[in-house]
Amino acid sequence: MTAQRKPKEYEVPHAVYVTEKDGQRVRIWSDDGKVDFVTDDDVRAWLSGKLTVEARTGLEFLHRKYIQTMIRRGDLRQDDRSASMLWVTPQAVERYKLPALPAAQKKLVVERVSALLAPVVQTSIGTEIAAKRALEQARKDAEILRKGVADPSPVDGLAVRLYVDDPKVGCGERGFLVRDVGPSIVRLFYVPLLAEVIVDRLTFDRHAKPYAVKVAKVEKRIDEAQACFERLDLDYNPPTTKAVLAKLAAA
Repeated sequence: MTAQRKPKEYEVPHAVYVTEKDGQRVRIWSDDGKVDFVTDDDVRAWLSGKLTVEARTGLEFLHRKYIQTMIRRGDLRQDDRSASMLWVTPQAVERYKLPALPAAQKKLVVERVSALLAPVVQTSIGTEIAAKRALEQARKDAEILRKGVADPSPVDGLAVRLYVDDPKVGCGERGFLVRDVGPSIVRLFYVPLLAEVIVDRLTFDRHAKPYAVKVAKVEKRIDEAQACFERLDLDYNPPTTKAVLAKLAAA
């Protein structure tokens, strides 16, 4: 189902944007889906005249979930060599009535992308050197964590997004509340499962991405999840949940 043009009486006169640390402009969407939603014009503003796009650039025009829907539906195709590179498919051209690109321009884009994303041929010597460097870095990290990181974490805020591989919450990028940042470990709280996840301090400092949350909304979600767990007689950690709610209340 394609996005429909908003009726005039529901048009939002001024979209709201923020510019993130890396310079990417991101549109902030309201919670009212009847008033603020993606239109075909929004898609055309992003994709017109393009055969490939960087996924992150779409956040200036579309909601993140809408981009994910376009990928799942086949309007956009992820490049096998780069998850951030998306190809605009003929299906998207037809669905959103995008202007057709000249064959010469398509050929030039394909050649340019192929050159940029050419597979890296790793020799046996190169592989051995890379393995030694990785082992040496792991040893350095282990020594730093053994002593503990004295400096404050560069990651600040109540909530972060971080890629994890943990049996309690699964594998992939997840949104967490930051419960405690210590010199060696960081305790994170995953709201949907009321689960605490522990990561090492260096992983947190290097890869966690802070994002803003609405405290009242998160408190409500925790209360709802807690009620659901109790109703279904499922195990969780009430003291941890209580501590997280206390931190939110003090924020």
